[in-house]
Amino acid sequence: TQPIARRLVGAASRRYQSRPSAMTAAASSSDASNNTSTTKFISIDGSTGEGGGQILRNAISYATILKRPIRITNIRAKRKKPGLKPQHVASLQLPVELCEGTLTGDTVGSSTITYVPKDDDRDNQSVVTTRTLIKDIGTAGSICLLLQASLPCALFLPTTTAPSTKLARMTLMGGTNATQAPQFDYWYRVFLPILQQQCGLLNKHDNTQRPTPIEAEVECRGYFPRGGGKVHVTVTETMMTKLKP
Repeated sequence: TQPIARRLVGAASRRYQSRPSAMTAAASSSDASNNTSTTKFISIDGSTGEGGGQILRNAISYATILKRPIRITNIRAKRKKPGLKPQHVASLQLPVELCEGTLTGDTVGSSTITYVPKDDDRDNQSVVTTRTLIKDIGTAGSICLLLQASLPCALFLPTTTAPSTKLARMTLMGGTNATQAPQFDYWYRVFLPILQQQCGLLNKHDNTQRPTPIEAEVECRGYFPRGGGKVHVTVTETMMTKLKP
């Protein structure tokens, strides 16, 4: 996924240095469903590397934050059953619902998706109201993998000046303790504290400067094969410092 990140970041950098010519930086082009006939897409081969779902989750986050249209083909081509499964569909849809945009191909079994993020001018973004979302995978698919795709997008929602603004409230349903996926307990007790410490995430309106902009609570557990778990995640407006070495 590192080459994908470099391509997206590089394209975004060129975009903000020279907006008129930025759209020519993408790798390929096609008509988009958002009534823009000259939309240029960054093409991503979903069979790259291990050819699984991680490339989808990373790409949708980068594209949403950097406002770069993407097309992903050959989705999960190296799996026994290629194409999108319910958890991958949910992982693609959740960032789009958080930040808006146009997503096509997000159906079970699909091997190609296109995504055009909402392209607000950074200097004229409207004040965000709290996004309240419910996403049910419908299987024992991992809730933690949903968070891999959606949490970065929630953290980068447009900020306001109101104290303790809740940017997003997400109710996620699926597997809290799924097979071959991060366990929620590990995510909450190990990954989340490291994320907050190493990325310098601070509650923007908390005078104690405690790193507490992300809260998560398990309402009920979900295990393979039935799922049925439910987790509530709240993201508060954050103040991000420089990444720590």
